[in-house]
Amino acid sequence: MMPTFTGGGSLSLLARFDPAAMLEMVRRDQLTIMAGVPTM
Repeated sequence: MMPTFTGGGSLSLLARFDPAAMLEMVRRDQLTIMAGVPTM
């Protein structure tokens, strides 16, 4: 994670996965990469 932060990146977390909240976070934070388990 440190190379991401030193390169100006950021980290957005959800306390519990919720599809609607995830889509809102993607829109709000302008996410370009999303990591999750296949069941998400």
